Amino acid sequence: MKSQNKIKIIYFVDREDGRDIEIFLPVYYYLKEYLNAEIKMSIFYDAQQIKYYKPDIVFLPNTIGAEYYYLIGKLCQERDIPVFAFDSEGNFKTDGTFNHWGYNLGKNYYQEYVCCWSKRTRDYLKEKEPEFAHKIVTTGNLGADRYQIYDFMTKEEYLKSRGKEQYKYVVGYAAWAFAKPNYPTGKIDIINYFNGDESRLATVEPQRQEVEAVLEYAIQNNPDTLFILKVHPLEKKLHEEKVGVNECDNLEKYENVILEYDFNIADLINICDLWTSFESTTALEAWLMHKETLIILTNPNFSPSLHLSKYDVAQPKVAKGEQLHSYIEEFKAKGKIADFHNPEMDAIRKSIVAPVFGFSDGFNHLRAIRYVEEVIQQLPNRKPIYKTNFRFWLLHYLILLGRPIMKIPGVENFWKFKKFKWVFRSYKFKNFEVYYQEKKVLFDRFYQKNDLRNKIENENLLHELTKFND
Repeated sequence: MKSQNKIKIIYFVDREDGRDIEIFLPVYYYLKEYLNAEIKMSIFYDAQQIKYYKPDIVFLPNTIGAEYYYLIGKLCQERDIPVFAFDSEGNFKTDGTFNHWGYNLGKNYYQEYVCCWSKRTRDYLKEKEPEFAHKIVTTGNLGADRYQIYDFMTKEEYLKSRGKEQYKYVVGYAAWAFAKPNYPTGKIDIINYFNGDESRLATVEPQRQEVEAVLEYAIQNNPDTLFILKVHPLEKKLHEEKVGVNECDNLEKYENVILEYDFNIADLINICDLWTSFESTTALEAWLMHKETLIILTNPNFSPSLHLSKYDVAQPKVAKGEQLHSYIEEFKAKGKIADFHNPEMDAIRKSIVAPVFGFSDGFNHLRAIRYVEEVIQQLPNRKPIYKTNFRFWLLHYLILLGRPIMKIPGVENFWKFKKFKWVFRSYKFKNFEVYYQEKKVLFDRFYQKNDLRNKIENENLLHELTKFND
């Protein structure tokens, strides 16, 4: 399985942690440990690294979710450098309302394969984009593999780390980013959420207040319970200084409340006895981790798409604070919530998970690897061109010039510099290798437990896992 000549790979990403790192990590493990690849991590603004590093393959989270992913994909295709992209935006509507090209203004799949999360999205894209049907495949959501592979933080570890050992129960809540209308880009997002109906913006603040009231009632009436409120990552990304409030901000004053911003969502779900949300895909992640969930739904008509996701019928609904309090009390007394285990709800949850994640067996990264290996096999036929692109050259040197400036005390807090400080914090990926070594032992264990080396080498496992695409 080991390759004699090292394959050189760059993975361009916007930060050194988070969703797109988790998607890549199992692939990184396979490439590094099985194919002996040489892999460089790079911030996506620094695509000049293509000239300096001369990779055999460029990896991207996607070619639609950000302008620079699109630009890098386009550049590589023009220069015969193969691109392998994971569909990190893979759970989308297939009713025609979702712009599946996003920032990809060229409307061209520059990657070698389009890795769909599910048969649902694969078949939809094949129908909509028949020109690219030959490269559209299902691999499943690679980020979901971690639920079968990782060990997650325990409740006891978390409580000790926060000095909150006195709490016996923990309830989590995934926030919805109700403050987004206070920011220009956030306002656009919310209008899009309402399918272009700008008049619906007036309903956001009343809904925020209702959700806050539900949470506050439960917080006040369960002093023995710690409530962890996870602020929405998109809202956090919009601003460093708060403008307006979300449904969590006013609740931080309570002793039994913690607001979390950048905490790993899987760890957070595992910590909690119950997981709640307003409208969030984190409910699906909780189901994969065998956690009971509740949906706070004070106004069934607020969301234009909730009936499509079916989150409202897949878990018990909470309309008032008294009801949330009652469910929490039931869990404390019985260790479970009877309504959650309704057979009809259980069937709906199973029907939701498959179209979203594709598979939940931990092998989605191996489904992607099958196609990575096909790209590798074609490398001798490629004639890559590594030359300077002026835009990326300029960005590279702006970053180099900016690094010493950003080290000057107080500079990164000036408004002109503040929005770029995350670039310099992630620039060298100092924490990535430490994180990988921490997870490597878990990948080793998973591979050994499932006899994957033998099955890959001797039983054609990669093709068996993906034969439905042939």
